[in-house]
Amino acid sequence: MFWCLKRQRYVFLFWGLLLVGACREEGIRLRRAEPVEMTAVPPVRHRSSPAQALLAMDLAAPCLAGTQTVPSELAAAYRLIRRGGLLPAENRLEKTLRLETTGELVQPAINLLGELLFYRQQWEQFLEYAPRYVGMIANDVPLAKAYRAYPPERRQWDEAPVTVPLRAGVTGAPQIEVAVGGKSEWFWLDTGTGITVLSQRTARQLGVTTAGDETAEAATATSRKIVVRPAVIPRLEVGGISLVHHRAVIVADEDLTFRFKRTPAEVRIRGILGWNFIRQFAVAINVSRREVILRRSEHTEQTGGNLFWLGYPVVQVRSPAGEVLYFGLDTGAESTVLSSDFAERHEGLSTGRRQRWRLTSAGGEQVVESAVLEDVSLRMESWEITFSHIRTREIRSTEYIALDGILGADLLRLGTVLIDGPGGSLTLRPVRPVADGR
Repeated sequence: MFWCLKRQRYVFLFWGLLLVGACREEGIRLRRAEPVEMTAVPPVRHRSSPAQALLAMDLAAPCLAGTQTVPSELAAAYRLIRRGGLLPAENRLEKTLRLETTGELVQPAINLLGELLFYRQQWEQFLEYAPRYVGMIANDVPLAKAYRAYPPERRQWDEAPVTVPLRAGVTGAPQIEVAVGGKSEWFWLDTGTGITVLSQRTARQLGVTTAGDETAEAATATSRKIVVRPAVIPRLEVGGISLVHHRAVIVADEDLTFRFKRTPAEVRIRGILGWNFIRQFAVAINVSRREVILRRSEHTEQTGGNLFWLGYPVVQVRSPAGEVLYFGLDTGAESTVLSSDFAERHEGLSTGRRQRWRLTSAGGEQVVESAVLEDVSLRMESWEITFSHIRTREIRSTEYIALDGILGADLLRLGTVLIDGPGGSLTLRPVRPVADGR
C-alpha cells in the first residue's frame, strides 16, 4: 500500500503507499503460459527468523515439515493459515502454547496468535496475551484497548453486486467514493494498508472522532515513523454497502501530503480503505472502465488459493522454473518491485543498472538506490507476466514470511484484477485477448 501501519502490530497500516518520485519504468508483457510444476524451495533461504524458516519448509515444501525441529502444532497452524483457516489456526496455536513453554518457536507462536486475534478483531482475547507479546505486535495493544470499547463491526448489505466509479490517482492507485454521515469523500483502495485511514481534516469534515486518548506509532515504507490515533467510524457507506462501527485510524494531514515533480500541485490523500475493508468482499478493479465492483465471494471459505494473509496479504506466484515465490499485494504502491537480493537468488538475472529514486510514504520521503533488472517473468495461474524493467529494493518482511517482492498498482493496467479476500484468490482477466504463449 502506501504504507502499512506497518510495524505496529504490523497493523500493517502503512506499509504500502509507495509513491515513486522518479520516472516510471514502463513495459509489462502478458502471455498465456502452460502451468509449471511447483519445485521445492531449499530449506536455507533468505529467512531471518525461526518463524520464517518454518514457513519456508511448511508452506513451500510441506514434505519437509514434521521433523523434530518443527513443532507439529505450529506447522499445522501455518498450513491452516495458508488455506484461510484462521480460527482453526488460533486453536492450534493455543494448543501449542499449552504444550510448550520454552523453545525458540514459542515466542513466534505467541506473536502470531496475537496477529490472528487482532486481525479477527477479537480484542479481549488479544489483550489477554498482551503481557507476553514481544516486538512489533506489542505496539498494537493501545489500538485494541480503544477498539474493545465499541460494539463489533457489522455489515448491512443485501449482497447484490455494487458497482462504483473509479478514478486513478497520480500513482495509478484506485480511488472510490465513500460516504460518512451524509458527506462524501474519495478514498484510496489500498490492499497494503492494514486498517482504514483518515486524515485529520477528513475526519473533522466527516464527523469522525478519535476513540479515546490512546495513540500508537506506525512505521512506514521509509525509515520514518508516524503517530496514529484509533477511531471507529459509526457508518461507512460505499454504494449500497454499509459497515457499522468500522475500525480506522486518524493520521496528521502533513503525513498524507506529498509533492511530485510531475504534478504542479500537492497530492493530499483524504483517506484510505484498507485491507480490513477490502478483505470482506470479492473486489473487481477495472481501470479502463473506471469502475470497481464489490460482490459477495462465491466461496464461503478459503480453499487454498493463491492469496492468503500472514501479517500482510500475500500472493503465491512462481518463477518460470516453478519456484514458489511470495509477493505482498499492495494496490497503493505505484509499481511492482523485487526484493534487493532477488537477482542473487535466481540464476540468469543480471543485477542491471543502478538507479536513484525517491521513495515516498506516509510521513515523508527518502532517496534510495537500487538495481533495475530486465525481463523478469512471474507466473500467476495461467499467465506469465514479464517486466521489461523492474526495480529492486529492501523490503520489510513480516516476522512470519520473507517476501520476494511487492505486486503494485501497475498490474491494474493489464485488465480486470479480482481480489477475492474471503475466497483467497487473486485473478487476472486481461483487458484484451492475449496470444497463447506456447
